Amino acid sequence: MARTHYYKCLFSLLLFLQVSTIFCDLVPRHIYLSLTGDPTSIQITFTTSTQPQNAILSYWEEQNNAKKLPVTEDDVHPFERPKTGVVEYISSITLSSLNGSTAYSYQIIVNPRNTSTWSQIYEFKTLPTTPSPVSLCIFGDMGSYGSILMHKGAGGLVPSAQSRNFDFIIHNGDIAYNLGTNNGTIGDDYMNNIQPASAIMPYMFISGNHEYSSPHDTIYYQNLFLGQTQLGTQSQSKNPLFWYSFDAGYFHISVVNSEVYCENSATLGMQYQWLDADLAAAKSNNPNNFFLVVFHRHVYNGDHWSLDSLLMRNGMKCTNTLDYSTCNVSQPCTTFGERDCGFSLQSLFVKYNVDIVVNGHKHYYCRHYPISPYQTYETQNSDVYYNPQNPVYIISGAAGIENTPDFNNKDKDEIPSSPSVASSFDSHSYSILTAHNYTHFEFKQIHAKKNAAKDQFWIIRDPQRPAWTDTEYFEASHQSDTVCSDAR
Repeated sequence: MARTHYYKCLFSLLLFLQVSTIFCDLVPRHIYLSLTGDPTSIQITFTTSTQPQNAILSYWEEQNNAKKLPVTEDDVHPFERPKTGVVEYISSITLSSLNGSTAYSYQIIVNPRNTSTWSQIYEFKTLPTTPSPVSLCIFGDMGSYGSILMHKGAGGLVPSAQSRNFDFIIHNGDIAYNLGTNNGTIGDDYMNNIQPASAIMPYMFISGNHEYSSPHDTIYYQNLFLGQTQLGTQSQSKNPLFWYSFDAGYFHISVVNSEVYCENSATLGMQYQWLDADLAAAKSNNPNNFFLVVFHRHVYNGDHWSLDSLLMRNGMKCTNTLDYSTCNVSQPCTTFGERDCGFSLQSLFVKYNVDIVVNGHKHYYCRHYPISPYQTYETQNSDVYYNPQNPVYIISGAAGIENTPDFNNKDKDEIPSSPSVASSFDSHSYSILTAHNYTHFEFKQIHAKKNAAKDQFWIIRDPQRPAWTDTEYFEASHQSDTVCSDAR
């Protein structure tokens, strides 16, 4: 009798553990929001270890009037992790017909009959549907540990997001170090660490060299971040996870993949043609917006040169400058405007009067004066640029990659001190960009530990002031025309 009771208890325990495991596998994790290109809709993505069957997404302005959106089979994407063969399920759902500039609450309910599979309630705010002030946070090169994620004070990334100091986030390449390391557990930690921010505001991703040059990490990038596919598709990108664009407030923002300039990728020509068409259409639709272009590798890094920066600045030698298949990616043009040169990103920035270019790749912060394609720069007041005629180039790669409290520059990169550089440092920090209206743009580089702007400047369009002319020239003292900037 005692033995029968023992086996019954053992069976009950095993059944309980099995059921508990099943429900644990259904707990939603890796939750993040994505922009769609339409301010009246938003994409919500989450991951479970087993396939959800009757999951719903409940959302509301007022809780007594909640709407319930079923998660359909078409919303669920199975992802088999390389090497381990472990399969998990990434669900991505679009909320549509929302009101602009409005706060919504939502909850992911994977199994309606068991509350242990329900997410906590999160709140997000939609972007405005009419031109309005908008702020965004940008940084590159952020690891899962020892970064702005680990700063728990008010200046840390998560507390700053929870205080609504900006409206959305862009991680500009080199994510987690690395997404696929240790069979993806580093990427898991990264996604869990960002969730308090990514679940309450759009959190967009850009490929860096770590995501693009390693096929293993590319697989994780393409699967984990499929939630932003709709934005790329809506912006008519032929490679929607790697290049896309959108309007937000007084901004037009274009995102491209700079790795194609180092990998000799066949998509380089397609991406270039897309960016040309995107900027042309955006200028036609609203020429008064502030134009921001974001990608991982740097165009300018003080007086340092490398193959990738030369290609992006001046282009490459081509037999037919409109046909990438006739170009030699290992033969950069040495000066801007050289004959038989094609696919210079800088030429598009000049053509369409791009205002700001934000890069990463180097593990520090560096802000240049407005730089012309002829290596001259505008010697304006370092804090206010009136009517600049050239883009401001910024490296914001100081988000942190190692387990140290504030020092970021693990690789001992030489922080540039060229005359063209207005400010540079390597403390853990991130950028906040705000377009207040069509005439006033504000930039702050926030020191995470001190919760204060360590660098700040304005761009002001004032028709009463003359356009500034660039007069100062700077030389390149460290030049490499044959290799890309070293992978970090």
